[in-house]
Amino acid sequence: MIEATFFLESQSNSEEIAKKGIENLIGTIKSIEGTDIKKVDHDDTVRDGEIYSSTAETEIMFKDLGGYLMASMRCAPTSIIIDSPDRMEISSKEFLSVLGTTIALARKFLDKYNLSTRLPDIESEESKPAGQEKDEDGGDGLLTEDEIDGLVDQGALRVKIVFEKVNPKLRVLSGELKKLLEEKERLEGTKNKSKEKRIKELEDSIKNIEGEIKDAGEDLGDVETQFLNALKERAFVHRIKSVAHDYSSLVAINAFIYEPKTLVELSVKLVPVLVDVLEPEIMKLSRFDIQDIGVELASHYFEVSHLVIQRNSPS
Repeated sequence: MIEATFFLESQSNSEEIAKKGIENLIGTIKSIEGTDIKKVDHDDTVRDGEIYSSTAETEIMFKDLGGYLMASMRCAPTSIIIDSPDRMEISSKEFLSVLGTTIALARKFLDKYNLSTRLPDIESEESKPAGQEKDEDGGDGLLTEDEIDGLVDQGALRVKIVFEKVNPKLRVLSGELKKLLEEKERLEGTKNKSKEKRIKELEDSIKNIEGEIKDAGEDLGDVETQFLNALKERAFVHRIKSVAHDYSSLVAINAFIYEPKTLVELSVKLVPVLVDVLEPEIMKLSRFDIQDIGVELASHYFEVSHLVIQRNSPS
């Protein structure tokens, strides 16, 4: 069980809508399975210029970590206080199950509003993540077994994360190429006497698109660097491997992460296709770990929701 206090806020240029927004947030929390609202304290609605702000301090009992994370994402409280427990132990398998649900919601949100994950621009060799610096002898900079043991002893999570970077132009070109190839194959199987001219046209088009696909392809080293920059100062990277796949690049990273909230943050911001916690089998979360994870999710979804509102507002 997790006991938490959520500080909820709803803003609008209408006082009625601001008040209704708070009730909607409370209703959302109630709809989450295994969630029990113990107390709600409504504050007076405040007006600042043309904006009304309605707030509520809400004491909630969550049956498990999954319900707590779901509420943090869907309601984006301005602040969270964890009242209990002081410490929680959870199997890595159960944690991954909860994280999988979180990633699925993040992907659904991106798809619904036609958003995409954002990667840092490619930078110079400076300040790559720990474990990636080249040593004086030109080694690969991977962690030694002693360093790995030390990180595990200090409580770091050993994780494997597979990211996918989709190339939108390649996706369109690949779709066009597929249609042309299917039409060419279909014509070649017919006895149509006038098909040769069309087949020649298709072959020319196929050749042109294949050239465009080659030009649109990304250097895997550049894609790796982008993900390494995204992990900068957040992880000790042990291994990284990438492969081109259709119109996307897959990047697998084996790394060590000290804070569970960092793994959650990377998961909702970069929406990986696979996450695995290799060590430890049992994860220990402090009260502050639980709080930080919820605050990170709330902050991220507040920013993304604000972005969607801005994008859809008339200029």
